[in-house]
Amino acid sequence: MGRKIILLADDDPFVRRVVEMTFGSDYETLHANDGLMAMDLIRAQHPDLVLMDIDMPGLNGIDACSMVKADPATQSVRVIILTGVADLEQRQVALGVGADGLFTKPFSPLDLLDTVRQVLN
Repeated sequence: MGRKIILLADDDPFVRRVVEMTFGSDYETLHANDGLMAMDLIRAQHPDLVLMDIDMPGLNGIDACSMVKADPATQSVRVIILTGVADLEQRQVALGVGADGLFTKPFSPLDLLDTVRQVLN
């Protein structure tokens, strides 16, 4: 079995670059800079995990996560929502649409890597 595939769906190229550097060669990474592109890649590539920014153009992370989890073809894809606001209401909304976790930005790359490893194992 090959490397796990992670889709980094965030409109901030700096965040995508930092996350990809954190993963190094441990994971194959795909990139999307908006929610619509993320959905296209999820349907085509079936990544093992999606790190999805909550606030993206075209389709926000909550709506995209809801679509992923509602579609039988993609519902097994794990989704961690990335957000700049870590309030209880936002956490409940993210988990309510089926997100497998919520991670607050800014974040420690090593903490994110630990979380990704836990979710994928």
